[in-house]
Amino acid sequence: MEPRKNIADILIVGGSTVGSRVAGLVRDMLIYSLLGMSVYNSAFLFAFTLPNLFRRLLGEGALTSAFIPVLSSELENKGSSAFFSLINKVASRVLLVLVALTLAGCGVLLGMDALIELEARWHLAFKLGALLFPYAFLVCLSAVCGGALNNLGRFGTVAMTPIVLNICMITSLGIGGFWLGLDKLGTVLWLCGGVLVGGFLQFALPARALYRQGWRPMLDLRGSPELRRTWELFVPGVIGASVLQFNLLVSRLLAFAVEQGGMAVLFLASRLVELPLGIFSIAVITVIFPQISKFYAQGDVTGFHQSFGRGLRYILILTLPATAGLFVLAEPILNLLFGWGLAKGDGIARTVPILQVSVLGMPFFSAVALYTRGYHARQDMKTPLHSSYQAVIVNLVLSVLLGLILQLGILGLALAGVLASAWQCLYLWSRSGIPLPGVGATLIKVLVSTTIMGTACWFAWFGVSHWLNLTLIDWLPSEKVNSLIAVVGIIPAGVFIYGSCLWLLQLEDLQAVKNLLFRWKRKED
Repeated sequence: MEPRKNIADILIVGGSTVGSRVAGLVRDMLIYSLLGMSVYNSAFLFAFTLPNLFRRLLGEGALTSAFIPVLSSELENKGSSAFFSLINKVASRVLLVLVALTLAGCGVLLGMDALIELEARWHLAFKLGALLFPYAFLVCLSAVCGGALNNLGRFGTVAMTPIVLNICMITSLGIGGFWLGLDKLGTVLWLCGGVLVGGFLQFALPARALYRQGWRPMLDLRGSPELRRTWELFVPGVIGASVLQFNLLVSRLLAFAVEQGGMAVLFLASRLVELPLGIFSIAVITVIFPQISKFYAQGDVTGFHQSFGRGLRYILILTLPATAGLFVLAEPILNLLFGWGLAKGDGIARTVPILQVSVLGMPFFSAVALYTRGYHARQDMKTPLHSSYQAVIVNLVLSVLLGLILQLGILGLALAGVLASAWQCLYLWSRSGIPLPGVGATLIKVLVSTTIMGTACWFAWFGVSHWLNLTLIDWLPSEKVNSLIAVVGIIPAGVFIYGSCLWLLQLEDLQAVKNLLFRWKRKED
């Protein structure tokens, strides 16, 4: 029963992840349709970045990573009573910190709005930031409950909470923007309300599920060895995570400052890059990380190196063609998904080159994530942390140089992010000492196949965009039809061409994947 239980859990989490990304895509389409690349969109995105920063630091990031291992030990060794007691100890301290943090954050933002004279978009961002800051309070408490539920083998409720947030935001946009027909400011305020309602539900649903498992919430400020152990794991983790979040905050702050609507353009490009990045990279790392951790714990260096090399080859196989496809078809993808309402026209044209530059970092982002897990599997936390410091410095220097001094604007900021990620990847690779047999041969075959696929997609899109002008129905113009053909026709054709090229070049990993699938099927039968 256990293998079937694991597969069911994976399907629940995987299905919820896909559902969350689809709902997030619909949410972003509505936001850009109603707000375009306006200052209202940029101000909202900047304001929403602030509570999300603390969510990733205190909620889904370092706190969860530190909390879950200790919580598992409590449940395994001391039973449910000690398990729920530790939850209350951690939740009580998180509650007090979050109350102080929320009050301080709102106070600072409102104080800056009242005391500092800046352009109007900054004051709008300060007000929206103060309005959205309580979201951090709710979602961080949700992470405590979610971590406890995962320890109990209850994955469904936690996995569904991001979908709940997106549904609340979509509903608020539908009411404020379409039903009531409000202006941009009114729509943004309704959107903020949707975030807060979604944040409350993200906390309430896991809390209720945990209550049904036997948890009884109470304020508990007593100390314990397990609490100290959680703190010992939390501190280095939050330092490393804060570096990455600071990097993200600086990039978005500069984008908001460089030009009006710049934040909306950069965010849209990064969202489209994150979609295949999240699916492909997470899929590979989810499979590879437990394997390399097990090999290291067993002292099997050969197995560690082989498994890590296999993960890197999979990343190259998946991310390089995705990079080429998104680069070549950036215009039709953007036009089909986001070329509605206020985002069409100039907004899409501004975003195309930013997306094309941003997507070049996809293979580096994926490799950095894999190498970081490789160091973690060897219990080396310092090297990834040092690489993060360097990436922040490189990104900041290049952002100022390219974006401000050379006046490349948002394009310069996107290029700086790609170069910083490339530097971090090179740093981690050079210090890993992991031999990579077969990666070079795989890279050559993948590059050849990707080049053939990318060239074919480019010629196909050129033909569709220049020679085909279909108008199926009155409200669907020819450029939208062309984009639809590119997305539903050229992309599958490109996948077929790429796979065929790899088959003709006899890429060994294709057979390995096939064997893995057949072995899994036989075991299940």
